[in-house]
Amino acid sequence: MAGTQCERLVHARYVMVKCFLAACLIKFFKEIAAAKPPEHPPPLPYGNY
Repeated sequence: MAGTQCERLVHARYVMVKCFLAACLIKFFKEIAAAKPPEHPPPLPYGNY
């Protein structure tokens, strides 16, 4: 059974939202990776107010 047209519309929208969220996550992680320096910065010295 193929399901009603309404069910197919809901499923298509669900797939679209999932793809959109995945694309946003990939973009987000790529931006973080590009913005992050390659090595960790040295820790700030304490008591240096």
